Amino acid sequence: MAKKKKIKPKRKRHEIKREQIRKRALKRKLTYAAVFATVIVVAVIAVAFNSMYLKKDKETEKHDTKDNNNGKAVIGTEVGQVAPDFDMLDTEGSNFALWDQRGTPMVLDFMATWCGPCEEEIEHLKAVRSHYDNNEVQIISIGVDDTENSTQLDDFKHGHSCDWTFAPGGGEVGVTYDIVNIPTIYIINSQGIITYKSVGVSDYDTLQSEIDKLL
Repeated sequence: MAKKKKIKPKRKRHEIKREQIRKRALKRKLTYAAVFATVIVVAVIAVAFNSMYLKKDKETEKHDTKDNNNGKAVIGTEVGQVAPDFDMLDTEGSNFALWDQRGTPMVLDFMATWCGPCEEEIEHLKAVRSHYDNNEVQIISIGVDDTENSTQLDDFKHGHSCDWTFAPGGGEVGVTYDIVNIPTIYIINSQGIITYKSVGVSDYDTLQSEIDKLL
């Protein structure tokens, strides 16, 4: 006698619907999980990428004054760079070159005789000269207004009882040193490297503090 096949009970319609809903919900969860995982991975990559470039930027900033070939400071007008050389005649008619003055800290004063703040700066420089002799610190005042001749600058020098070097016709040098406003002060160490730069009046206490670091 042939065995009768077992007949599976039919699933009720509401049970089938629940199963379909459950599968759709599971599918959505898997989709959301995949999207979330992708976002996390992208975010991690972005953070790593950003950190890498921030580190690179910091290293670049740290070494931007260095010559990659020999490790020496490059020529420029920012602190940490070697001051650009120049050759000028002073008000006495004597020729001098900046790099020939190396071996002694130096204060470069970019100025003009008609500049009120420059006259104020001159008084601070006179205080510097009274505190340090020429063997300790050199001072050079450069007239950046090319319409002023040597006689005018020399009259200004003696009229303010200054006993350091003044040089007229420094407009081109002013361009080299990115002079936009005066007075502008540079302090250069005995190796020719800029250690201080200031646009506007630098008072005596500030100048003394910066110079003392070099002595």
